[in-house]
Parts: sequence; C-alpha cells; structure tokens
Amino acid sequence: MKRHFVWRQSFLISMGILALLVAMALMIPGTRARLVMALSSWQQYNQSPLKEQGIRVELPAGEGWFDDMLFYQDSNGLKTQEGRPLELSIYYTFGDYEKGRSLIYTPGSGYYSSFYGAYLITGSTLPTPDAYWVQRIAAHDYEALILKALGHQNPYGTFKVNTFEIGEENELLGYPDWTRYDGLIEAPGVAHQRGKFLLHYWQFGAPPDLGSEAAFAPTTLNGRIYVKSFEEEELLVIVYLICESGDVLERTDARIRESGRLVIHK
Repeated sequence: MKRHFVWRQSFLISMGILALLVAMALMIPGTRARLVMALSSWQQYNQSPLKEQGIRVELPAGEGWFDDMLFYQDSNGLKTQEGRPLELSIYYTFGDYEKGRSLIYTPGSGYYSSFYGAYLITGSTLPTPDAYWVQRIAAHDYEALILKALGHQNPYGTFKVNTFEIGEENELLGYPDWTRYDGLIEAPGVAHQRGKFLLHYWQFGAPPDLGSEAAFAPTTLNGRIYVKSFEEEELLVIVYLICESGDVLERTDARIRESGRLVIHK
C-alpha cells in the first residue's frame, strides 16, 4: 500500500513537472509556434489527399526561415473557372523569429512579407499550368489565407505580378522538365496594427506597434515559381519563392536544388 502511494505521488509530481515545462515552452513565442503549428500541420496533412496517395514534398527550412516546413490543406477556397473546388495542399514557411515575432513583420530584414514552399493540386480536374493559374494560385494564398486572416479588409485583387519571364528548368526535386516563372510582385505588406487576437498570431507572433506607418502598405517582392504537371498521378506541383530580398531568394533556390525532394509512392 505504501509502495503504491509513493508510486502515485511520483507520477503526479512527474506530470506536474511536465505540465510546467509545456506551459513555460508555450510562453516563448517561437517555441509556442513550433509546437502549435507542428500539431496543426500533422493533422492537416493526415486529412489531405496527399496522405492517401503517398505524396509529400521535402523542402529545406531554417537558415533565416522558420525552422519547420508547415502544411495547410485548403479544399474549398480555390475553384476552377466553372466554380468547382480544387484540392489545394500547401507547404510553407516564413521568416524566422526575432524578438518574439516572425521577420515577416520587419521591412528590410530580407524576409518581410516573404513565404516559400510548394502548392500541390490533386484531382481529375487540374488547372492549366500557365502564367494565369500560377499567379491566381499564389494570389489566392497571399490574399485570402494571409492578408485576410491578418485583418486586411479588402485584400482581393491586390497581389499583382509584373510580366513573367518564362523559361525551362531541366530538373527540380528529382524530376525533369519544369517551367520556371520569374517576376516582381506588387502587393500589400503584412505589417499592421494589432487589434484583437488573430489565429495567425499563433504562428507569426503579434506584430510590433505600427506607429505612424500605414497598415498593409504596398511593397515589392521577388517571385520565382516552378511548375510541373504529373498527368498519371493527377497532380500539379508548384514550388514558389516570394521574397523581399533577391539574395534570400537565390540562396533558398540553391538549397532547394541541393536537398529538395518530391516523393510519389506508386
């Protein structure tokens, strides 16, 4: 009986210490973001068509970007021109944490309003992988899933790409024959004055005080997008880099070429 009491007491103490450690971790914004978003990404991927089809993209994070490549499944937001919903799976990361918040809020950091990752669309009805759809998919992500969620009142139609330079890419992620799109993007930046708590603050942290600056002021970003269709797998893959800094874009692009990988289990 005494041994059982001692075991139970030790168990409760251990659980108490564990709960305290978790609570302390959640008080640190960057650590909190990693824990919360890792759980969310795991759940989202397991509910996505990619899980069932055995498809995943491996992209390097860190080195100025948030340490983890995250995942979000959007099954209803993006639609064909006929109004049919498209299954859009999004891998993404953003500027790393500094002073308790992501660098996406810091103009001049090289990572202001910057994101990179991959879009995958699956299903029997795939959009044509041309300049129109490349811009439309990226605009949907930035306008609806970023700006609107951060409180922008009228984000639609604000993401505009100057004329694309289009070229061919021999190989990427272990597969040949990609199309590459390069262009400058004019869009609202994500800096804004914090009001009520927004769910995106779990991953980005809360923005700093805006002072006299305008919220969501226009900014220019460097865009590079790679596109490839896999007809047999009914899959469209788009690797995207949207970066404040051209140097950051080139360094990230080099790392993708070195260690990026697309896995398709057939």
